[in-house]
Amino acid sequence: MSIKQDRYLLVLYITLLAGFLITTAFYYLSLMTGSEGIALDLFGGGIDGIFYWEQALNVANDRPWVNTSIYPWLIGQVVKLTNIEDVFVIRMFNYLGYIVLVFFSTKLMDKLIQIDNLNQLLTNYKYEMKTIVAIILLIYPSLLMNAHSSIIRDVWIYALYVIATYLSLKIFFAKENILGSTLLLLPTLWLLWEFRNYIFLSFVLTMAAYFFYRKVLIKGNFRRLILWAIILFGIYYTFFRTLRIPFVNMSLVDALQYRVVDEYETAGGSQMWINLNQSNFLLFILNYIYSYIGNMIGPLPWQISGVSTLIIFVVEAIPMTLILFYIYRKRKLLTASTQFVLLHGFVWFGMIAITNDNVGTATRLRVSGWLMIVFVFIIVWFKSLCLKKEEKDHVQNIIY
Repeated sequence: MSIKQDRYLLVLYITLLAGFLITTAFYYLSLMTGSEGIALDLFGGGIDGIFYWEQALNVANDRPWVNTSIYPWLIGQVVKLTNIEDVFVIRMFNYLGYIVLVFFSTKLMDKLIQIDNLNQLLTNYKYEMKTIVAIILLIYPSLLMNAHSSIIRDVWIYALYVIATYLSLKIFFAKENILGSTLLLLPTLWLLWEFRNYIFLSFVLTMAAYFFYRKVLIKGNFRRLILWAIILFGIYYTFFRTLRIPFVNMSLVDALQYRVVDEYETAGGSQMWINLNQSNFLLFILNYIYSYIGNMIGPLPWQISGVSTLIIFVVEAIPMTLILFYIYRKRKLLTASTQFVLLHGFVWFGMIAITNDNVGTATRLRVSGWLMIVFVFIIVWFKSLCLKKEEKDHVQNIIY
C-alpha cells in the first residue's frame, strides 16, 4: 500500500475508534449522573432518548408502544434478540449506524471522484480527499453529539441519506449496475421514510427539482430555477396552503402552526423568533429567507444568547459560511454530479426552515445537508488544486 493509503486507513481507524470511545464515555458519564446511560442533559437528547428507551422496552416485552417512527421498534428488536435490557446495547446499535455513515461517506466521495474526474488528476488525490472526509466525521461537533451523546435516531437518518445519495449517483451519473442499485435504493428510501418522512420528501423534491433544472430549463439556468420555484410556491402559498400533502398528511398551514406551537413550548435563548404564518406571500418569503439562512448557518451573530450558541457560531457557523462562499467563488467548477449533491443540501435546508425555529434543533437537523455541502467543497477544492497544477506544469513546459 502507498503512504497516502496507509495514512487514510490510519485516520479512518482513529475515527471509528474515537466514535466507540466517545459513545462509551457518554454511557458511563450518564450512569454516574443518574440518567441510566441514556444521555447527558448537558448536551440535550435526554427527553427523546428516555422516550425511545421506554418504547424499546415495551416492544421487547410485547407491550403496546407509541409508533412515532420505525426506530423504537428496531431498537426494541435489538433488545429482544440480545436479551440485554441495558442502554449500552442500543448505543452499540447506533455506533453501527456511525460506522455505516463513515463507510458510505467515503464511498460517496469515491463515486464523486470517479464521475467528476478532471483529466484523471483527481484520482491522484483520492486518499487525501477521503482522509479529509474521515477527519470531518471525527471532528464535526453536532454530528458527534447527536450520534453519541444519546440513543436518538439521528445517526441512522444521516447514514440512510448518504446511502441514498450514493446510490442515486451510481444510477443517474455513473450508470453502474442500474438495476441492482435501484433495488437497493428503494428499501433505503423506505427506511428513510420510516425514520423521518419529511427527509424522504426532501429527497424526492430534490430529484424532481434537479430533473426540472437539467432537462426542462434552457441551459440549466439556476436563476430561472429559483424564479420558477418562487412563482410556483407563491401560487401554492396563496391558494393551496391548506391542502394536505400526500404521505406526510400535513398541509403548509399545519406545518406553520406546528412551528408556532413549538416556539412557545420550547421557548428559550436559542429561539430565532421568526413567524412564517403571514397574511400574504411577500411577508412570508421575507421571513422564510431569514429562517432559511438561520437554519442553514445559524446562529447568526445577533442570535448568540449564551456560551453554547457562541461555541456553535465559532466552530460551525463561521466555517460553513466560509465553505459556502468558497463554493460560490468556484461555482464554475461545479458539474452535474456536484450540483446534484449540493441541491440535496439546499432543499433539505428549505424543508427545515419551514418547521424549525430553534437554533439547537437546527444544528441537529441540518447535518444531512451540511455533509452534502462538505463533500462538494472537497471536490471543488481539489479540482482547483488540480487546475493550478496543470497551469503550472504548462508554464514550465513552455519555459523549458
